[in-house]
Amino acid sequence: MAVDDEGPKVTIVMWVVTIVPLVIICLRVYCKFLIGSRLGWDDWIVILSWILLAIYTALITLSVKSGLGKHLVDLLHEPPPANVPLAMKYVLIGEVVAIVGCCLSKTSFAFTLLRIVVEKWQKVLLWFIIISMNLVMDLCALFYVIKCVPVEANWDTSIPAKCWPLEAVNNFAIFAGAYSGLMDFMLALLPWKIVWSLQMKTREKIGIGLAMSLGIFAAVSAFVKTSYLPDLNKTYDITYFAGNLLLWAAAETGLTIVAVSLPSLRALLTKLRSSRNYSSGREQSNGYQLSSGGGKVRNSISRGGVFSGNYRNKGTVLPTKRDDQSDKSILSAAQGGNGTKSYIKQTNEITISYDHDGNHSYESVIINSH
Repeated sequence: MAVDDEGPKVTIVMWVVTIVPLVIICLRVYCKFLIGSRLGWDDWIVILSWILLAIYTALITLSVKSGLGKHLVDLLHEPPPANVPLAMKYVLIGEVVAIVGCCLSKTSFAFTLLRIVVEKWQKVLLWFIIISMNLVMDLCALFYVIKCVPVEANWDTSIPAKCWPLEAVNNFAIFAGAYSGLMDFMLALLPWKIVWSLQMKTREKIGIGLAMSLGIFAAVSAFVKTSYLPDLNKTYDITYFAGNLLLWAAAETGLTIVAVSLPSLRALLTKLRSSRNYSSGREQSNGYQLSSGGGKVRNSISRGGVFSGNYRNKGTVLPTKRDDQSDKSILSAAQGGNGTKSYIKQTNEITISYDHDGNHSYESVIINSH
């Protein structure tokens, strides 16, 4: 009979929600250097948050190897029996690390908003969110550690100990999870108040507001995680029921990191858009046409793109395309009766358009020849 095992699912999902935020953070740091800006407090805090997320995922991976994700009764009958206390020790340490890391990821976005708010009540609100959220979440992490004396009894139930009521600790954890989700909602809504007062087009306001409100997904994940917290009371099969809770704890932190970092990638998107415009603008159209009025020849060359580096010259004039056969036929018809040659004046007009540092420029060069 196959053993019901949630471990592989927990491991795979947790590493996915850990690696994806890493990519986003790397792009965030790259964008900072791209625009010549130094890393701020919010950047360092979100980097620390990811480091804690990676540690948490590694600890849960070790716990899975020791039996997490399987039913307790199956672990006790495995040859040899799984080391359940070791698995739960990794879980407890991981929970503490995850709570701190998750709280830091939300704090980083609050620091980002502090740099752009101007009204006093907004600053007071943000500091209230930062202080109260860190206090509640850190107390939750602390209660998990000190709920039993000695501490080893938290993961090894065979050790005689004096412990707090399990329901009381878990009820506070539920309150902390719900409060964290509520703060996510507030941090997601506040940018709309800030952006809507700016002098810009409505479409741009909506775009920026949506980009800075992605924390709503972190709030949803926080509430989903909180819904699994009552499973911690199922100590008779804790190795199986804890899986979904631990998974969603990682997802909450990962989604928060992504949500607070995506608005910083605007510089990269602008660079990619400029590169695309450069590529599409490299098409050349060359024409050679004799006007019906006075034999004026117009050669039009259209060039576009973004110049890189410091260029002092305004453009590069390309050689004009010639058509000797047409010139000969025109000149033969223009022979004078006395044998002298009449010349037709040829005017070559070259129009060059280019994009320098995002500014479109056009230049015409007139070349007269006989």
